[in-house]
Parts: sequence; C-alpha cells; structure tokens
Amino acid sequence: MSQRRAAGRLVRRRALAGWGPAAIVALAAAGLAPPARAQEGPAGAGPAGAGATDSAGRPWQLGMWVAAAPNSAFITRLGEWRRDFYMVGVRGERVLADGALARLHQVVEVIPLAVSTNNVDQWDDVCQTRPKPQRGSTTTDGCTALTSASVYGVGLAPLGLELRLLPRRAVQLGFGVTGGALLFTRPVPDPEATRFNFTADAGGAVLLRLGGRRWLRVGYRYHHTSNGGTGRVNPGLNAHVAYAGVSVEP
Repeated sequence: MSQRRAAGRLVRRRALAGWGPAAIVALAAAGLAPPARAQEGPAGAGPAGAGATDSAGRPWQLGMWVAAAPNSAFITRLGEWRRDFYMVGVRGERVLADGALARLHQVVEVIPLAVSTNNVDQWDDVCQTRPKPQRGSTTTDGCTALTSASVYGVGLAPLGLELRLLPRRAVQLGFGVTGGALLFTRPVPDPEATRFNFTADAGGAVLLRLGGRRWLRVGYRYHHTSNGGTGRVNPGLNAHVAYAGVSVEP
C-alpha cells in the first residue's frame, strides 16, 4: 500500500510540474490583454450610449464658430495698411486626458471660408523695385498699388490642443493652440507672395452650458498667417481675432 501511495503522489507531482509553465504563460497573457470593450450598440455605432467616435471609442464633440478681426494692421511695400479678416470654422474635439480640475482635448478644425479684404493684387513699376516690405516704412517714392480687393480661402488646422479648466462646471475656461494652413484664391498679401499659407494661433475662451448637451463658446485668438519663406516676399499677417460658436456633446 505504501508503495502505491508513493507512486500516486509522484504521478500527481509530475502532472503539476507539466502544467506549471503553461499556467504561468496563461496568467501572463491574461494580464497583458487589453481591457474588455464596452458593450456595443448597432453595427458601426460604437459603444452603447456614445455619439460619434474614433477607432479607440473616444467620442468627438462637434461645433461651429465665426470669427472676425476688423481693421487689422499689416505691412506692405507702402508701409502699414489695414484689412478686415473673417473666418467660419467647423470644430471637432475629443478628450485625451481627464482630471478633476482640468481636461486635455485634441482639436481639429476645418475652415470652409476665410476672407481678407484690401489685398493688393498689382503694384506699379516703381513698387517692383521694393521686393521686401519694411515694417514702419512711410516713404512711398511714387509707389502705387494699382488694384486691391478681397481674397477668399479655405483651410484646415489638424494640429490643436486645448486645456479645459473646471471641466465639470456649467461655466468652463479653455486655453488652446492650433496649427494648419489656408489656401487663398490669390497670393496674400502681396502679388509676389503665395496662395498657400501656414497658420498658427493661440488664445482662450469661456464656455457656457446652454442646456442639455449644447455649449456656447466665446473667445479670443492671436492668429498668424505666413508662407514660411516659400514666396518671393513673406510679409506675414497677424490678427487679434474675436470669435463665438456653439457645440454639441456626444
């Protein structure tokens, strides 16, 4: 009997020894596996209860805004001129990091319409000898702008971040930056500049909950437009932009 019991214990030990490595691998795989996804709704709808989502299941908040910078100064071959600058934008944002006092949002904006007035289309022959505008220049030497008119553009700003303070309150503060480009119908702001221009802006906004999932956004942006030296001249355009818009949470 004692020999049988000893043989039985030996068999069980060998069996456990054989399962040991497999059990360790299984446990490690279970620990590295991604967390289970939320229960999905109808096909293509993403997690149940969510609105528009990306591939990671993070919902996008969508909105629209209008912006204006009247009487903005810019530099020409004649010195300082003035223009009006307007934009209409469609905004998408999603939460990247969430905390009790602040949230970090990714921001993407599409600009279906941008308008810049008083854009120089043609200089006379004297002006052609001034290839680079000079800030603060007041001497004209007979240089004349033959024509100037409004110019129109479209754009995209795919690089954006916003830090949202007090994210669980009905009144919130947002501070953000965006980067992208605008393509105009004619060179901006000089006929020897380029139609394609890079953009960058930084600013802040106050957000007010209107009720339900709707939000009102009112803010300020310092907006910069430049061809980055890709044109024969690159005066650059800066504008103090006021804007307002609405958005809907998912």
